[in-house]
Amino acid sequence: MNNFVLNKVLILLIFLYGLKANDSNLKKGIDFFKGDIEEALEVANKEDKLIFIEFYASWCGVCKKLKKETFKDKEVGDFYNQHFINLKYNAEKGEGRYLAQQFNVRAYPTLIYLNENGKILGKFTGFKAPFPFIQQGKIFTANR
Repeated sequence: MNNFVLNKVLILLIFLYGLKANDSNLKKGIDFFKGDIEEALEVANKEDKLIFIEFYASWCGVCKKLKKETFKDKEVGDFYNQHFINLKYNAEKGEGRYLAQQFNVRAYPTLIYLNENGKILGKFTGFKAPFPFIQQGKIFTANR
């Protein structure tokens, strides 16, 4: 009897894990590029996309809210993954610190849009909910 119950519990756990994995695939948000900005520019040129960069700080509450509520939104991910090479940098560490100086980042989060040649198209600070964030991105994709 114990093996029977154990097998049922194991099957239930596997089933629930499968549902959770399926659910996370349905709610996919922004895919952030794993390379550096030079590599992102190359890919943007090849794929005819723009570049989106988020500069954040680890202690920034608004940055965390943006990540949780906007960047993980499925519609945001669908739009930004289709039209942009997406980058994010901690503005207080490594390459992020250097790039934040180059882009004159003074507040967090700072959201920057570049063309495929690295020219700044727009620079914004603060939180954006999913719908306004998509609309903001559409401004730059419409002018291509």
